[in-house]
Amino acid sequence: MKKLLLLTLLVTTNVWADGSRTILKDSKAMDAEINNETVLCSAKGYGLAELKINIKGLDGWTILDHSNSRFGDERGLPCMTAGACSFGGRNDGFSIGDIIKNNPRTEKIVVNRELIETRTMVTAEAGNETDLVCQRSLTEKLNTVVAGVKFNHSRTTATLEPLPSTACHF
Repeated sequence: MKKLLLLTLLVTTNVWADGSRTILKDSKAMDAEINNETVLCSAKGYGLAELKINIKGLDGWTILDHSNSRFGDERGLPCMTAGACSFGGRNDGFSIGDIIKNNPRTEKIVVNRELIETRTMVTAEAGNETDLVCQRSLTEKLNTVVAGVKFNHSRTTATLEPLPSTACHF
């Protein structure tokens, strides 16, 4: 009876258990080019204008694609964001000038990376049968400080190939 009740609960809610774990946490020192080509305000990939910096050193080091090339950014370089752009002297974010400071340069930065695996138990229908499977995804989070301003970026994979339900337990 308990198994039937559990299965009914699982089928109606479609989700049984969630769990996540950090599978990689590291840092890398790299150069950040700070100029009018790499520091920009752009809504590509965000919907609102975000202060972004393109950091060439992320290319090939990150596991997921942190570029906005799929949103039409022709630069194709990985980027990070400091949040909303400030326009016209408003005090609601940072401006390009806050980063460049009339001083184009190369700055040494350290980028911190965390790779998180998330597992979720779900029901999967195959023909006339319903089975429990463990769906997985990966999220890669980056953060750094450039010119005294915090920059972040996060990417999450689409669902990876499911595992047997027993794999959802960490």
